[in-house]
Amino acid sequence: MNANSLFCLLGLTVLSAQATPIQYYISPTGSDTTGSGAFNNPWATIGKARDYIRTNGINAYMTDDIIVNLAAGDYLASSPISFTSSDSGSNDHYIVYQAYDGPGTARIVGSASIVGWTAYSGSIWRVNIGTGLALGTMCENDKRARLARSPKYVSQSRYPVSHGPYKVSAAGGNNGIYDWIQYNSGDFSPASWSLSNTAQVIWWQHGGTPDWGTDLPRVFSSVDSANNTIYMQSVIYKTPSNRDRYYVNGIFQLLSSPG
Repeated sequence: MNANSLFCLLGLTVLSAQATPIQYYISPTGSDTTGSGAFNNPWATIGKARDYIRTNGINAYMTDDIIVNLAAGDYLASSPISFTSSDSGSNDHYIVYQAYDGPGTARIVGSASIVGWTAYSGSIWRVNIGTGLALGTMCENDKRARLARSPKYVSQSRYPVSHGPYKVSAAGGNNGIYDWIQYNSGDFSPASWSLSNTAQVIWWQHGGTPDWGTDLPRVFSSVDSANNTIYMQSVIYKTPSNRDRYYVNGIFQLLSSPG
């Protein structure tokens, strides 16, 4: 062997390709029609991303996670966004929906925007919302708004979830017919009320023991002013009794202040 000979050990390095997550993008300003799911051409809805992944079998043979990024903003959902086993990951990888700009920046909102307001009288505005739209919760400028009610709602910092103050009933349905509640003289002036399908009684069950639950809002059927009695369109779950707390709302004549 020649001492000057140079032996070179040649090493063969095999580089393995490492998979990276597939990224899709959604934005409130995107489009489900012309969008491609790319960063600069996002879709508009979660449903579009879900359907694209499902329909095209993107999740059938996954080599890494699939990330769906939601840009900051509100995403209105008029119906539930449903996922099935067809929307699951495969090969121990996940499909992740995340807020692209950080936690809490993307909001899925199940409410409906009410538009078309017109001036009615003074500072009162009105809009026709048609039928089928429940008014369980309303917000005005991102703050909770309340239906016109009596007694008028008073916010309490120590009890932020309180609905008070309340009225206290004089009596309630009996003989197995729980569709009425009697108010005390002087509590209301219902002769001036124009009742509609928004007029409600929100009532806390008592029955001789500390109240333990809230009955669903009961829509007015009629008011017997002579006997101080409010009749509901459906029966109450538990017998109303003396000194049950409650309030009424959804009556135009009770409107007294903004919000």
